[in-house]
Amino acid sequence: MYARIKTARNKDGSTRQYLQIVESRWIDGQARQRVVATLGRVDELAAGSLDRLIQHLAQFTPRLQVIDALTAIAADAGRAWGLVLVARALWERLGVGPRLRQLVQQAGHTVPLDEAIFAMVVNRLADPQSKRGMLAWLPTVWEPRWADLELHHLYRGLDLLAEVGPELERILFDGYRDLFHLELDLVFFDTTSSYFVGHPQTALAQRGYSKDHRPDRQQLLLGLLMTRDGLPVGHWVFPGATVDHQAMATALADLKQRWPITRLIVVGDRGMLAPHLVEWLEAAHWEYILGQPLRRRRVVDPVLSRRGRYQWLRRPDGSRTLGVKEAPGPGGTRLILAYNPERAAEDAALRNALREQLAAAIAQGSVRSLLKGYRRYVITEGTTVRINERAFRADARYRYDGKFVLRTNTSLPRAEVVAAYKQAWQIERAFRTLKTHLDLRPMFHWTEARIQGHITVCVLALVLEYTLQRLLRDAGCAVSTRTVLADLEQVQAVPLTVNNQAYLCRTPLVGTAATAFRVAGIAVPPTIALQPN
Repeated sequence: MYARIKTARNKDGSTRQYLQIVESRWIDGQARQRVVATLGRVDELAAGSLDRLIQHLAQFTPRLQVIDALTAIAADAGRAWGLVLVARALWERLGVGPRLRQLVQQAGHTVPLDEAIFAMVVNRLADPQSKRGMLAWLPTVWEPRWADLELHHLYRGLDLLAEVGPELERILFDGYRDLFHLELDLVFFDTTSSYFVGHPQTALAQRGYSKDHRPDRQQLLLGLLMTRDGLPVGHWVFPGATVDHQAMATALADLKQRWPITRLIVVGDRGMLAPHLVEWLEAAHWEYILGQPLRRRRVVDPVLSRRGRYQWLRRPDGSRTLGVKEAPGPGGTRLILAYNPERAAEDAALRNALREQLAAAIAQGSVRSLLKGYRRYVITEGTTVRINERAFRADARYRYDGKFVLRTNTSLPRAEVVAAYKQAWQIERAFRTLKTHLDLRPMFHWTEARIQGHITVCVLALVLEYTLQRLLRDAGCAVSTRTVLADLEQVQAVPLTVNNQAYLCRTPLVGTAATAFRVAGIAVPPTIALQPN
C-alpha cells in the first residue's frame, strides 16, 4: 500500500487534491490499483487532522514507534557497575576510604591515589590483572572517578600503600568492631610463601622452604593474622628464608605495639611450635594454643599413654564428634589429645593401603622407587628389602588414626581449646583465596615498596570479600561469595543520550545481587536516571 494524491478539476477550471490510500495488485499479468480509502482534501488535512490520524494509527505499529524513538537516542556499551558499588559501600563503612583520602591529602598528592588504590582492590575481586593490564580493564567499569587514572597513578598508589598499610589495618579493625562488635581476644596466625618471576634486587627475595612447591624461584614469606570470626586484621612480609616461628614472634611483637590488647590467645599449627618461641610467648605473657607434632614422643607420651575414657564432644543431635583427654605438659602447660573416630578409620584404611602397595612393590623388586618417598617404612639388609612393621605400628599410635595433640597455657575448657584450634582452617582457606582468586602470585614487581603495595592490595581485596561473606552469612544467605560477586558483575550501567540529555540505565538484577546491595547498606540504583554532572 502507498499514499498518493488524486487531483480533480472543478467546472471553473480550478483543481482540488485528495489524499488516498491505494493498494496495487497484479491481475491477469498487469498491475491494477485499487483505492482503499480517500482520507480527504489535502488542504484540510494539513490543518492538523492528518497529524492526529497518524498518532492514532501509530499505536498499531510498535516497530515504527521504536525506530522513530531511536532516532533521538544514542546508547553506549554496558559497563560493570554492581560490584564497584557494593565494594565502595564496604570500603567506606570499614573506614578505609575516608582514612585513605586523609592520608593522600596529608602527603600533598595532587592526583587521586586513593581512587587508584581502590581500583586495584576492585580489580582483584573482579578480574585480577597486571597494573598494565588494568588500563584495558578500567574502561569496562562504570566509575567516572577512574576516568583519568593512568599507569603511573597505579604504581604511585602501590608506593603509598607500602607506607600506610599498617595504619589502614588499624582502621580496619575499628571498622570490624563497629560492624560486627568484634574483640581481638583469639587470633590465628600462619604463614605462606609466594614466589617471584625474575630476580628482583630486594632483600625480601630469598631461597627458602617453598609452600608453593617452587624451589626454583626466589620467594618471600607472608604472615597473616585473622580473628576467630575469620576476618583478616593484619599481615606481615618477611624474607623468603624466614622460618615460621621467627615470623610469628616478629608479628606478635608488632601486634602488641599497634593495638591496645589486654588479653589475646594465639592459635598456631605444629610448624609454629619451637622451644624458644614458646619461651618468648610466655615471657611476653601471651596465651597460646599450638599444635604439637606427634613425633616428639617425649612431650606427647604423657597424654597419649594416659589411661581413662575420653570426654566426648557431641553434635546437636547427640552423636559423637571428638573424644578429648588431658595431661600435664612441660613447664606447667596442658596437653590435650583429640581423637576423631571417623578420621581414625580413614587413616587406618590409608595406612593399610600403603602397606599393601609397598608389599607389592617389594615383590616386584621396585626397591629404588621405595627408597625415594618411603624409606622409613622399609628395612634394607644388603640386597634384601622388607617392610618395617614397627614404623607402621608407630604411625598408628603417634601420627595417624585420627589423633592430634594441642599444647596450651590457657585455662579454657578442653572443648573450647579444641574448637579454637579447629577454626584454624579458616586461615588456610584465606591463603587459597589469596593465591587462586586474587592472584597474589606470581609477583612481577621488583622493588620492595611495590612488592609490599601489591600484597597489601591483595589483602585489602580479601578483607572486602570476607566482610561481604560475613554480612551475607548474618543475613542467612548461604550462597558462596564468589557466586555473589559474579552476580554483581552482571549488573551493568548503560549510558544513554536522549535528545542531548545524558541518562544512566541499569540492567536487571540477577541472582543474589539484590541481597548484596541490601547487606552492604546501599539502595539498588534506579532502572534509569539522569547522569550526575
